[in-house]
Amino acid sequence: MKRSSMAVALACVVFLGCGEAAPDDEPDRAVVSGKVTYAGQPVADGEIRFVPAEGTQAPVSTALIVDGAYSVNHKGGVPLGTHRIEVLAYRAKAGESEEIPGATEGSAAKEQFIPEKHNAKSKLEITVSTAGEAIVKDVELEE
Repeated sequence: MKRSSMAVALACVVFLGCGEAAPDDEPDRAVVSGKVTYAGQPVADGEIRFVPAEGTQAPVSTALIVDGAYSVNHKGGVPLGTHRIEVLAYRAKAGESEEIPGATEGSAAKEQFIPEKHNAKSKLEITVSTAGEAIVKDVELEE
């Protein structure tokens, strides 16, 4: 009886892989970078998001926009598939020079000024189809 138990255990190891960790579930990705403008001017301070469209099973990818440029390269970039592009941009609130509580000295209150049609209701899309590819996607937003 002991031999049959050992045979079953050996068969489990051979056929099931001895409980090895599951393969990495991370999707294939590509680095996406470019410039972002709003009303013809570079977005100085903001965020760009790549939100998976229906049918694309992947996490949201984001990057900061600094001086009009961005690069999504965290974990290898934007997952393969189709993504809706959202842009948020920040500027000092008009007429307010008060500092933000808890912020570093000299930080003024900021507001997000890009219209919903370019973020929450954006129809702008990108399709990433080749893993490891470096894609340049400039985003020009109109008022």
